[in-house]
Amino acid sequence: MSEVIDVASDPGPSRPVFEVALEAQDLDCEIRVNDIPVLRAKVGRVLTAFDVNPCVMSGDNTLTLAVRPPRDGEYSAGAMAKVALRRRASPEHEEADLLAGLAFSGASANASNGFEESPGYATEEPPQVRFRGVSATQKVSFETPFTPWSWTTSPPVRVNEETRAELFAAYQRVWRLMRARDIDALVKECAYQAADYKVAYYLSSDDEANRLLGVAQTFADPDVEIDDLDDTDLEVEKIAGGRLVQLVDKEGKSPLRLRVRDNDRLTGRFVCVFARTAGGFRIAR
Repeated sequence: MSEVIDVASDPGPSRPVFEVALEAQDLDCEIRVNDIPVLRAKVGRVLTAFDVNPCVMSGDNTLTLAVRPPRDGEYSAGAMAKVALRRRASPEHEEADLLAGLAFSGASANASNGFEESPGYATEEPPQVRFRGVSATQKVSFETPFTPWSWTTSPPVRVNEETRAELFAAYQRVWRLMRARDIDALVKECAYQAADYKVAYYLSSDDEANRLLGVAQTFADPDVEIDDLDDTDLEVEKIAGGRLVQLVDKEGKSPLRLRVRDNDRLTGRFVCVFARTAGGFRIAR
């Protein structure tokens, strides 16, 4: 039985903000909310907090923390990571309620005791610990004001060569639009994501949601250039129980690469996470 957080009894504003807070050092880590990657961080010290409204839903939710040693296959004595899933009553509120949390200590880094410091570890249902590097998942149940997201009714994707080819064709379609700077068509490609963001961020219009996604701003900039799309060494990554999928390269990143003209150090990726619809694969995140 998962822990139930009674947020429905809060009589405050009905625009809650769900956020993840991370403190980590001297390791690589990945955070997922409901099996959706929300942050991948490399070696160093990280102290950050950011909203995850489009990832949470009413009912059971999960918070996952996966960690890996940065070098030599061993964790340093100071390696650590603490992640919390929190709820603020509204964007204006500073105080936040803790919904779920995970803590990792490199000094005892193995699947049996690396996560012992996690809140609730000794309760009836401890975090589920799995080897993938080292990872743990905590389940928590709460209510949100959001309607089900566009992808939640999509069928789980079975990964095979046919699926990979179909997914790569969807990436090619998006890449061609990027190269052509067909902003109207790119905005249409992101319609499912924009509709979800409109709900998640309490926006009043589709235009506001599209501005938040930033597609038009990015591809209207003449200094933003689009690299070639290479099919080499791309793997299908299943997300959210397989209802969402994406292609990733050896670095675990999107194959849609962007760069700024005359500045080789300014590069980025256009991230596309797809769901299967009646019309084929469409961008959902």
